[in-house]
Amino acid sequence: MISLKRQARLRREYLYRRALEIAAAGAETSRQRGPPGLARPGGASSTPSARRDTSDADEKVQITEEALRHPIRMLATTRLMLDDEYATAGVADPKIVITTSRNPSSRLCQFAKEVRFLFPNAQRLNRGNLILKDLIELGRAQQLTDLVLLHETRGEPDALIVCHLPLGPTAYFALSNVVMRHDVAEMLRHEHQNSPDAALPPLSEAYPHVIFEGSFQSRLGMRVKNMLRFLFPVPKPDSKRIVAFIDKGYDGILSFRHYIVERRRTAAADDSSDDEEAGTATASSSAGRIQGHQQHQALIELGPRFDLGLFRIRLGTLEQQDADDEWRLAPYTRSARKRRRLFG
Repeated sequence: MISLKRQARLRREYLYRRALEIAAAGAETSRQRGPPGLARPGGASSTPSARRDTSDADEKVQITEEALRHPIRMLATTRLMLDDEYATAGVADPKIVITTSRNPSSRLCQFAKEVRFLFPNAQRLNRGNLILKDLIELGRAQQLTDLVLLHETRGEPDALIVCHLPLGPTAYFALSNVVMRHDVAEMLRHEHQNSPDAALPPLSEAYPHVIFEGSFQSRLGMRVKNMLRFLFPVPKPDSKRIVAFIDKGYDGILSFRHYIVERRRTAAADDSSDDEEAGTATASSSAGRIQGHQQHQALIELGPRFDLGLFRIRLGTLEQQDADDEWRLAPYTRSARKRRRLFG
């Protein structure tokens, strides 16, 4: 188990490197934007005060760049937002534990079971009387990479917290429009009217392909994208399982969907008489048909489905109440006219 002094030292070093990365990003932004009053192409000539501001800004940028290490500056200027917490992402498979709040309802327990099948190699832990500090210490001792905590209000799941171990960060999401897997099955039966296509395929534990639909070009979008995609291991190219995070484009809402690509059969046109008259049957006409049916690729939703609303990113772990906030939603400071895409 990591000692308290070593843990505090590692956290200080981590926060220092994050501060250097943010400073490098600010220096690069100020260099690209330039000081106020600087002459632009096709504009008026710069004033002496603007020239003095330019020289001062260049000196500050030069001092900042000399103080920063080259790899960290490169990391910030390329906007990869990959700190050393995710250095082994893609090399080693993530180890995730799914747990709930205390005294969970039956619906939250069922939802936790379904979330556990979303992440390969994940395990579900009964919370019991464990406090947050014990959960984090247990995760560090078992060398877990992430801890996912589910909350509810009156039996309805309403929050999902992703805590990256051992030093953070921690992302807080609000859950809405939660549809369980058995509810998805009932929706399919209602849509297809008890046809064979209404049968929900079994859950697959294959490594899924992770798709992010949207730009995700802002610093916040890239940060959230990295935190979510590193929950999943690297899939095989022929994997038929798909996990999608869809940016709805307003208020930072991400829609989660879970699919699988499956071969389905549909009724084919009866052209066997024509083939008999022609006296030949081509391989192309018989390859896709089996006993009067034609095969095609279908995208089947497996469930569950829900919407994620990001409202906080904390630099520390879950039990550190004094950790700084990297980003926090301020819902009452923007009017409808000032609405913008949070993730780029």
